[in-house]
Amino acid sequence: MADTKPKLLLVDDSELVMTMLSDHLASEGFEIHMAEDGAIGYQKAKTVHPDLIITDVQMPNLSGHDLTRKLREDKATQKLPIIMITTLSTMEDRIKGIECGADDFINKPFNKQMLMLKIRNLLKSSALHKQVEASLEEMRKMREKEKYTMEVLGEEILEMAANMCASLGQLETNLTSGGAAEQQVRMAKSAAGSAESLSVKLKQVFKAG
Repeated sequence: MADTKPKLLLVDDSELVMTMLSDHLASEGFEIHMAEDGAIGYQKAKTVHPDLIITDVQMPNLSGHDLTRKLREDKATQKLPIIMITTLSTMEDRIKGIECGADDFINKPFNKQMLMLKIRNLLKSSALHKQVEASLEEMRKMREKEKYTMEVLGEEILEMAANMCASLGQLETNLTSGGAAEQQVRMAKSAAGSAESLSVKLKQVFKAG
């Protein structure tokens, strides 16, 4: 089965830029989705589930900064890699983009080779992050399973200890009432006491765990 193409969502109000970007990125093997402003881009991010978003900054309805802020506030989209593509290049503009949650920037007119490098690097970082999260989740599930197993085992051991205490206590009673030798009664009593002491310690161990 062929590998699934990475999905890119392009958000820009310029038809020329969108066409140029989509043609180039499609030729590089990406599945392309487009939105002409930030508001539509936000909705498509929720339905298309892209692997990365490339957004302009200055757009009607919802700017690139506002779009990025909304995506970061939404649990379903907050970890999506985002590249801002703009004519703005001052440090102040970049700081604002970083504050909103952008991962990287590229200026218009953009260099195709540089854009591809940024896209691939962000996709690799995102994939590694997902692998780490998946590993942590697997570890959490294993710990939960181990905890459950220990709880079940603890209940079984405590039940066995309780049964043993009851049996030895009954044995002591039977020996006493049946006129058994004093030594036998003492041994049964001692065994019952040891069993009770063991039961108490086991309860302390498993309840502490």
